Amino acid sequence: MEDLDQYVDAYDASFPYARDNHGVLTAYAAELVSACQGFDGKIDICSLGIGYETVSRSIVLHLADKIRTYTAVEGSRLLIERYGKQADVPYDFELVHGYFETFDTDRRFDVIEMGFVLEHVTDPALIVDRFSRLLKPGGVICAAVPNALSMHRVLGARAGLLPDLYALNEWDYKLGHKRYFDRSSFRALFEGLNLDVSRETGLLLKPFSTSQLEMLNLPEAVWNVLIHAGDLAPEYAYGLYAEIRVPGARVHR
Repeated sequence: MEDLDQYVDAYDASFPYARDNHGVLTAYAAELVSACQGFDGKIDICSLGIGYETVSRSIVLHLADKIRTYTAVEGSRLLIERYGKQADVPYDFELVHGYFETFDTDRRFDVIEMGFVLEHVTDPALIVDRFSRLLKPGGVICAAVPNALSMHRVLGARAGLLPDLYALNEWDYKLGHKRYFDRSSFRALFEGLNLDVSRETGLLLKPFSTSQLEMLNLPEAVWNVLIHAGDLAPEYAYGLYAEIRVPGARVHR
Protein backbone atom coordinates (compact mmCIF):
# COMPACT_ATOMS: atom_id res chain seq x y z
CA MET A 1 0.00 0.00 0.00
CA GLU A 2 1.06 3.60 -0.60
CA ASP A 3 2.84 5.46 2.23
CA LEU A 4 0.34 8.23 2.92
CA ASP A 5 2.63 10.04 5.36
CA GLN A 6 4.44 11.48 2.33
CA TYR A 7 1.48 13.84 1.74
CA VAL A 8 1.19 15.24 5.27
CA ASP A 9 2.91 18.56 4.48
CA ALA A 10 0.15 19.38 1.98
CA TYR A 11 -2.28 19.59 4.91
CA ASP A 12 -0.42 22.43 6.64
CA ALA A 13 -1.70 26.01 6.61
CA SER A 14 1.36 26.97 4.56
CA PHE A 15 0.18 24.95 1.54
CA PRO A 16 -0.48 27.45 -1.31
CA TYR A 17 -4.05 26.25 -1.83
CA ALA A 18 -4.93 25.72 1.83
CA ARG A 19 -7.57 28.46 1.78
CA ASP A 20 -9.27 26.96 -1.28
CA ASN A 21 -9.25 23.55 0.36
CA HIS A 22 -10.61 24.84 3.66
CA GLY A 23 -13.30 26.75 1.78
CA VAL A 24 -14.58 23.84 -0.24
CA LEU A 25 -14.43 21.57 2.82
CA THR A 26 -16.48 24.13 4.72
CA ALA A 27 -19.11 23.99 1.97
CA TYR A 28 -19.00 20.19 2.03
CA ALA A 29 -19.30 20.09 5.82
CA ALA A 30 -22.47 22.19 5.65
CA GLU A 31 -24.04 19.67 3.25
CA LEU A 32 -22.92 16.76 5.43
CA VAL A 33 -24.36 18.31 8.58
CA SER A 34 -27.67 18.87 6.80
CA ALA A 35 -27.76 15.24 5.65
CA CYS A 36 -27.06 14.01 9.19
CA GLN A 37 -29.72 16.24 10.71
CA GLY A 38 -32.28 14.70 8.37
CA PHE A 39 -32.22 11.46 10.38
CA ASP A 40 -34.53 10.81 13.30
CA GLY A 41 -32.70 10.15 16.55
CA LYS A 42 -29.00 9.53 17.03
CA ILE A 43 -26.79 8.24 14.23
CA ASP A 44 -23.64 6.22 13.66
CA ILE A 45 -21.25 7.94 11.28
CA CYS A 46 -18.03 6.91 9.54
CA SER A 47 -15.46 9.28 8.00
CA LEU A 48 -12.90 8.30 5.39
CA GLY A 49 -9.84 10.35 6.27
CA ILE A 50 -9.31 13.37 8.53
CA GLY A 51 -7.07 15.56 6.32
CA TYR A 52 -7.41 19.24 7.21
CA GLU A 53 -9.80 18.34 10.09
CA THR A 54 -12.29 20.91 8.77
CA VAL A 55 -15.04 18.31 8.50
CA SER A 56 -14.35 16.55 11.80
CA ARG A 57 -14.39 19.90 13.63
CA SER A 58 -17.70 20.79 12.00
CA ILE A 59 -19.11 17.44 13.12
CA VAL A 60 -18.08 18.18 16.72
CA LEU A 61 -19.50 21.71 16.54
CA HIS A 62 -22.85 20.97 14.92
CA LEU A 63 -23.61 17.29 15.56
CA ALA A 64 -22.36 16.58 19.08
CA ASP A 65 -25.89 15.79 20.32
CA LYS A 66 -26.79 13.87 17.17
CA ILE A 67 -24.03 11.25 17.09
CA ARG A 68 -24.13 7.90 18.86
CA THR A 69 -20.79 6.66 17.50
CA TYR A 70 -18.19 8.16 15.20
CA THR A 71 -15.57 6.06 13.41
CA ALA A 72 -12.81 7.70 11.37
CA VAL A 73 -10.45 5.72 9.14
CA GLU A 74 -7.12 7.35 8.28
CA GLY A 75 -4.15 5.90 6.39
CA SER A 76 -1.52 8.36 7.65
CA ARG A 77 -0.08 7.66 11.09
CA LEU A 78 1.31 11.21 11.23
CA LEU A 79 -2.14 12.73 10.71
CA ILE A 80 -3.57 10.41 13.35
CA GLU A 81 -0.88 11.46 15.81
CA ARG A 82 -1.54 15.13 15.08
CA TYR A 83 -5.31 14.77 15.40
CA GLY A 84 -5.16 12.53 18.47
CA LYS A 85 -3.42 15.24 20.46
CA GLN A 86 -6.33 17.62 19.83
CA ALA A 87 -9.35 15.31 19.77
CA ASP A 88 -11.86 15.93 22.55
CA VAL A 89 -15.30 14.72 21.56
CA PRO A 90 -18.49 14.14 23.58
CA TYR A 91 -19.43 10.83 21.95
CA ASP A 92 -18.07 7.33 21.33
CA PHE A 93 -15.16 8.01 18.95
CA GLU A 94 -12.83 5.51 17.28
CA LEU A 95 -9.88 6.66 15.14
CA VAL A 96 -8.59 3.72 13.12
CA HIS A 97 -5.32 3.51 11.24
CA GLY A 98 -6.10 1.61 8.06
CA TYR A 99 -6.48 1.72 4.31
CA PHE A 100 -9.89 2.22 2.76
CA GLU A 101 -9.22 -0.69 0.41
CA THR A 102 -8.96 -3.20 3.27
CA PHE A 103 -10.87 -1.64 6.18
CA ASP A 104 -13.68 -3.77 7.59
CA THR A 105 -15.82 -3.68 10.69
CA ASP A 106 -18.88 -5.31 12.21
CA ARG A 107 -20.37 -1.85 12.74
CA ARG A 108 -22.96 -0.47 10.36
CA PHE A 109 -23.49 3.23 9.73
CA ASP A 110 -26.30 5.65 9.02
CA VAL A 111 -23.90 8.07 7.31
CA ILE A 112 -20.59 7.35 5.60
CA GLU A 113 -18.79 10.48 4.51
CA MET A 114 -16.05 10.43 1.89
CA GLY A 115 -15.45 14.09 1.21
CA PHE A 116 -12.55 14.64 -1.19
CA VAL A 117 -11.35 11.05 -0.95
CA LEU A 118 -12.14 9.42 -4.29
CA GLU A 119 -9.66 11.56 -6.23
CA HIS A 120 -6.89 10.06 -4.05
CA VAL A 121 -7.50 6.32 -4.45
CA THR A 122 -6.43 3.93 -7.18
CA ASP A 123 -9.88 2.36 -7.60
CA PRO A 124 -12.77 4.66 -6.57
CA ALA A 125 -15.41 2.06 -7.48
CA LEU A 126 -13.83 -0.45 -5.10
CA ILE A 127 -13.98 2.04 -2.23
CA VAL A 128 -17.59 3.04 -2.87
CA ASP A 129 -18.69 -0.57 -3.26
CA ARG A 130 -16.95 -1.72 -0.06
CA PHE A 131 -18.34 1.08 2.07
CA SER A 132 -21.84 0.97 0.60
CA ARG A 133 -22.05 -2.51 2.14
CA LEU A 134 -21.45 -0.97 5.57
CA LEU A 135 -24.58 1.20 5.38
CA LYS A 136 -27.60 0.53 7.52
CA PRO A 137 -30.94 0.29 5.69
CA GLY A 138 -31.86 3.85 4.76
CA GLY A 139 -28.27 5.02 5.21
CA VAL A 140 -26.48 7.49 2.97
CA ILE A 141 -23.02 8.06 1.56
CA CYS A 142 -22.04 11.73 1.36
CA ALA A 143 -19.26 12.20 -1.18
CA ALA A 144 -17.42 15.11 -2.76
CA VAL A 145 -14.60 15.50 -5.29
CA PRO A 146 -12.75 18.32 -7.09
CA ASN A 147 -14.37 19.31 -10.37
CA ALA A 148 -12.31 19.30 -13.57
CA LEU A 149 -14.83 21.76 -15.01
CA SER A 150 -14.60 24.31 -12.21
CA MET A 151 -15.30 27.76 -13.65
CA HIS A 152 -11.71 28.97 -13.17
CA ARG A 153 -10.40 25.93 -15.05
CA VAL A 154 -12.86 26.27 -17.93
CA LEU A 155 -12.12 29.98 -18.30
CA GLY A 156 -8.40 29.23 -18.15
CA ALA A 157 -8.78 26.63 -20.89
CA ARG A 158 -10.74 29.02 -23.10
CA ALA A 159 -8.02 31.62 -22.59
CA GLY A 160 -5.42 29.11 -23.74
CA LEU A 161 -3.81 28.89 -20.30
CA LEU A 162 -4.87 25.32 -19.47
CA PRO A 163 -4.31 22.82 -22.30
CA ASP A 164 -6.06 19.88 -20.59
CA LEU A 165 -8.91 20.33 -18.12
CA TYR A 166 -8.34 16.87 -16.68
CA ALA A 167 -4.56 17.09 -16.28
CA LEU A 168 -3.07 17.05 -12.78
CA ASN A 169 -0.48 19.64 -11.78
CA GLU A 170 2.37 19.53 -9.26
CA TRP A 171 0.12 20.67 -6.41
CA ASP A 172 -2.39 17.91 -7.16
CA TYR A 173 0.43 15.39 -6.88
CA LYS A 174 1.59 16.90 -3.58
CA LEU A 175 -1.92 16.31 -2.25
CA GLY A 176 -1.88 12.74 -3.54
CA HIS A 177 -4.50 13.31 -6.23
CA LYS A 178 -4.79 10.71 -8.96
CA ARG A 179 -7.63 12.07 -11.11
CA TYR A 180 -10.26 14.72 -11.73
CA PHE A 181 -13.98 14.06 -12.02
CA ASP A 182 -16.66 16.04 -13.77
CA ARG A 183 -20.36 15.90 -12.98
CA SER A 184 -21.03 13.12 -15.49
CA SER A 185 -18.16 10.84 -14.45
CA PHE A 186 -18.93 11.39 -10.75
CA ARG A 187 -22.54 10.29 -11.21
CA ALA A 188 -21.50 7.42 -13.49
CA LEU A 189 -19.25 6.04 -10.73
CA PHE A 190 -22.23 5.40 -8.46
CA GLU A 191 -24.70 4.39 -11.13
CA GLY A 192 -22.16 1.85 -12.40
CA LEU A 193 -22.44 0.19 -8.98
CA ASN A 194 -26.25 0.22 -9.13
CA LEU A 195 -26.46 2.88 -6.43
CA ASP A 196 -28.93 5.77 -6.44
CA VAL A 197 -27.73 9.37 -6.52
CA SER A 198 -30.47 11.04 -4.48
CA ARG A 199 -29.01 14.55 -4.39
CA GLU A 200 -26.34 16.57 -6.20
CA THR A 201 -25.04 20.11 -5.89
CA GLY A 202 -21.91 22.19 -6.32
CA LEU A 203 -19.46 23.31 -3.65
CA LEU A 204 -17.80 26.74 -3.79
CA LEU A 205 -17.79 28.94 -6.86
CA LYS A 206 -14.27 29.87 -7.94
CA PRO A 207 -14.37 32.21 -10.96
CA PHE A 208 -10.61 32.88 -11.13
CA SER A 209 -7.35 31.21 -10.18
CA THR A 210 -6.09 31.40 -6.61
CA SER A 211 -3.42 33.98 -7.46
CA GLN A 212 -5.94 36.14 -9.32
CA LEU A 213 -8.39 36.01 -6.41
CA GLU A 214 -5.62 37.00 -4.01
CA MET A 215 -4.84 40.04 -6.18
CA LEU A 216 -8.51 41.09 -5.96
CA ASN A 217 -8.24 41.15 -2.15
CA LEU A 218 -11.91 40.29 -1.80
CA PRO A 219 -13.66 41.10 1.49
CA GLU A 220 -14.18 38.09 3.74
CA ALA A 221 -17.93 38.47 3.28
CA VAL A 222 -17.57 37.95 -0.48
CA TRP A 223 -15.32 34.93 0.01
CA ASN A 224 -17.91 33.42 2.36
CA VAL A 225 -20.59 33.92 -0.28
CA LEU A 226 -18.44 32.14 -2.89
CA ILE A 227 -17.94 29.21 -0.51
CA HIS A 228 -21.69 28.58 -0.40
CA ALA A 229 -22.53 29.61 -3.99
CA GLY A 230 -21.73 26.32 -5.71
CA ASP A 231 -25.44 25.64 -6.11
CA LEU A 232 -25.71 28.59 -8.53
CA ALA A 233 -23.80 26.68 -11.21
CA PRO A 234 -23.19 23.10 -9.99
CA GLU A 235 -21.59 21.93 -13.23
CA TYR A 236 -18.92 24.64 -12.90
CA ALA A 237 -18.47 24.63 -9.11
CA TYR A 238 -15.06 24.03 -7.58
CA GLY A 239 -16.28 20.80 -5.97
CA LEU A 240 -19.03 18.29 -6.69
CA TYR A 241 -21.26 16.89 -3.94
CA ALA A 242 -23.55 13.86 -4.03
CA GLU A 243 -25.68 11.81 -1.65
CA ILE A 244 -25.81 8.14 -2.56
CA ARG A 245 -28.15 5.42 -1.35
CA VAL A 246 -28.68 1.72 -1.87
CA PRO A 247 -31.77 1.23 -4.10
CA GLY A 248 -34.94 0.33 -2.26
CA ALA A 249 -33.70 1.58 1.10
CA ARG A 250 -35.97 3.88 3.07
CA VAL A 251 -34.97 7.53 2.77
CA HIS A 252 -34.92 9.47 6.06
CA ARG A 253 -34.81 12.98 4.61
